[in-house]
Parts: sequence; structure tokens; C-alpha cells
Amino acid sequence: MEGILEGYHGTTPTAAQNILSTCSIDVTPFVITNDAGIRLGQNLPNDLGQGLYLFIDEESKGFSGQQSAENYSKAYKHEENKIKILKFVFDDQNLTVLNLNDALTIKILNKLKNKLHDRIYTQLPSAIKNNGRRNRANLDGIFLEFLIKFRYDNCIDYVICDTYTPVYNIEGVRTISNLPNGREICLRNLSLINWEKVEECE
Repeated sequence: MEGILEGYHGTTPTAAQNILSTCSIDVTPFVITNDAGIRLGQNLPNDLGQGLYLFIDEESKGFSGQQSAENYSKAYKHEENKIKILKFVFDDQNLTVLNLNDALTIKILNKLKNKLHDRIYTQLPSAIKNNGRRNRANLDGIFLEFLIKFRYDNCIDYVICDTYTPVYNIEGVRTISNLPNGREICLRNLSLINWEKVEECE
């Protein structure tokens, strides 16, 4: 349907049941002060910033949202190899989108990275929790949070990007690639979710 976006979220059976029973998603905002400081004690943001992560179909590239969500959940979010896929539906019209598949957007982001890299990097040891996220050393999420706050005044409904997700995870060894195999969105405006249409996929 035109103007309606369907996204697939891979997670554990326990988390899926909690989402369905509470009709809510727990997303902790990443706090940046007005002087470009990072509030202490936060987790490193996910790669596209903070929000609900969904995979969507992109037929022109052969991307399946549901298959990508299954791949993600099998690699990262499972309970004894059991997973659940939830389908979310929301109105895609008249939204403000940060499209990381757009060359101009990437140019703007790279300029910001070059400008702020040293300042952000020196804050990491004291500001960001020392856990698995920080050890990945992927700072894209932080730079996106800065971009969204200072260039877009926190008025982005979702971030979209073609990404790569491992297709298997055997004994901690995951496939890697520099080429995308799915289209991912980070939904920041959770009020867009139509909870009556959220459902578990077979």
C-alpha cells in the first residue's frame, strides 16, 4: 500500500512477548549537551543511532526485510537458537528521513566526523560504558546522534541505510562483507507505530 511502510524486527521470544503484551519499545535516548558534550555513563549508540531497528523490503536490490531480520536475530538476538520476528506497520507519508544511501547526506556526515572525531574520541573512556558495544569501536551512531541534534534539531523520524547482516553465526564466527544485503531503518519517532497492526510473523 502506498504510504504504508512495513518493517521487520528480529529478537528473542521473551523480548517479543514483552513488546506485544505492553505495546511498547524501550529505547534510551543518547544525551548530548548543548556544548557538544556526552553525558556520562551511557551506552554507545547503535550504528544508526538510537531507536527501533527494522528491516524493510527493497525489491530492486533483492532485499527481504523478513529474511534480514531472521539473519540478524540468529546472529545476535536468540534464546537457545530460538527467535521471533515481529512486523511493524506505520504511515510513511510526510516524514523527515535521514537517508544514508544518499551521497549528499554521507558527505555532510563525513564532514562532521572530520570536525568532531578528536573531541568525541577523547570523551569515550570517561563517558561511555565499557562493554561490548564500546569494544566494537563503531562510532557511527555517535556521529549520527550529533548530526541529528545539531543539524536537524532532533526532528528526524527515522534513519535509513543499506547494511550488511551476517547470514550465519557458528561458534561465534560470523560472515562478514563490505556489500549490503538488506535495507535497515532506525525508527526514532516511536509514536508512528500502529500497535493494532503489530504482529508476529510465522
